[in-house]
This record gives sequence, C-alpha cells and structure tokens, in this order.
Amino acid sequence: MNKISAISKLPEFLIIGAARSGTTTLYTYLRMHPDVYMPKVKEPEYFSKDEIFNRGEKWYRSLFKKAKRQQICGEASTSYTHWPHYPYAASRIASLLPKVKLIYIMRHPVERAYSHYKRNIYSCEHDRSFEQALKKNRIYVDSGMYMKQIKQYLRFFPRKNFLFLIHTDLVQKPRLTLNRISQFLGIRELDLTAKNIVIAASSSPREQFRLNVTKHFRKNLGISFIIDAIPKSWRDKVFYKISDLHILKKQFKKYEQNKILPETRTRLLREFEIANRDLEHFLRRVLPGWFM
Repeated sequence: MNKISAISKLPEFLIIGAARSGTTTLYTYLRMHPDVYMPKVKEPEYFSKDEIFNRGEKWYRSLFKKAKRQQICGEASTSYTHWPHYPYAASRIASLLPKVKLIYIMRHPVERAYSHYKRNIYSCEHDRSFEQALKKNRIYVDSGMYMKQIKQYLRFFPRKNFLFLIHTDLVQKPRLTLNRISQFLGIRELDLTAKNIVIAASSSPREQFRLNVTKHFRKNLGISFIIDAIPKSWRDKVFYKISDLHILKKQFKKYEQNKILPETRTRLLREFEIANRDLEHFLRRVLPGWFM
C-alpha cells in the first residue's frame, strides 16, 4: 500500500466560505455529527496559503488521520474564496480532490464586509476606521463578490458539486438548512439546533471578543485539546468572570465603535449591486434586503 494513502483519508467535502457568513456554525454542527470527521483546527488553509501548501500532501492528510472508517471527512477554510488574494485555491483543490463537494454560504456583502473588519479589530485593523480599512485592503469587498468567487470554481467543478446557502437561511431556518446539508453530504439527518450553537457571524461584541482570543490558542493543537477537555459550562463561567474586569470592558467597546457611515453603506451597495443581481440570476432566487 502507498505510504501516503495509508496515513489517512482526504476530505470529501469543503466549506469554502464566505468568511463571517456562518461557516463556524456549520463547522461546529458538522463536527458534532457522528458520520463526519473535521479537524480541530477549523481553517487549515492548505490550498490557499503557499507556506501551508508547501508542507505537502502528507501533512494535509495527517489532519484526518483520526477519522473512523465510516466517517466522511471535511474542513472549512474561508480563505478558499478570497480570490484574487489567494489565486490558486480552486485549481489546487481540483488537482487533489477532483470529486469533492463544496459548501458555500453567503451573507449580505456589506454586512459581511463590516463583520470581517470587526473580526480584524484585534489584529491588523485595530487602529483604523472601517472606511480606512476598505481603502487599505480590497479583501473586504473582493470576498463579497460572490459570483467572481464561484466562477473560479466552475472552471474546475460541475455545478452539482456545490451547495449554495444564504446566511439568513441558517439564522431563520436552521433545521431545514442543516437537513439540506445532510442530504447534500449523504449523511443522516440529525437535528442539533437545540444544543445552543452560536451563529458566530451575528454574535454579541463580547462573544466576538471571545472568538478572537480563543482562535489564537486553538492554532496550537495541544492547547486546543486541553480547551475541549474542559466542560463548556466551566469555560463559560470562567470567561464571563474574566470579561467583567474593567480593562476588558474597554476592549468590548472596540466592537461597538466605528459604525458604518451611511454614505459608506450607500457606496458599497452600489459597488455590489451588479454582482448581487448576477448572483440572484445564478441561484434563481431573490435576495431580499441585499440592495438596501
């Protein structure tokens, strides 16, 4: 047997984006499903980032080595739909995973862009307004040009390989949306909506702060394992005790400031308008609220 194939499976599905559109919720749900295996690191970013892709296929396969024989494997990396910032993601996926199923969940592009910016407040954009961030980095707009992202993948995959979802579907009809995903992947329908899964893209400022802090720790698999070993109720109690400290309350305010200026929202709506019309036509569905 080939040494690489003996190591582990490869993904049968990928959640390719969009960032800040509910991908963490989908990842959390699917990780809880007994028919699915997903690595503890939510976003391996293997196909998008050159420095990670250069680790090689053996490294990528090792992420799935603990999968059981009956489980299907998947991963969720939103940078796979950050074209043209990561231009080779689609072609690299097609080369290694030619039959992979692709889940792409999308959100109102202006709201998505602002949420993307808020996620970065504690990193590169911490000292900039939303308007300054838009000028400095096109990724906030480019990632919301959904048809441009989709067309990159249609060069390599037939439409039947895709499941296209809208963020409001997940928020307003979670059970129906999760069942659509189960059917698409060919796994048992399992309702986990009663388990209080937070829809991360619309969480509170306090929860957004928590996600930003913990994601850095979870990049270390050892620390991630320790975190997961602690009951969630205990983790919640510790976090909310710490978050009541005065110094952290100041940090939460960063998530509430720098609101979108009305003129910025109007400009972005105009910029996205044609792309949104194209997406409506492609999906054969109306996208209510996406033009206001």
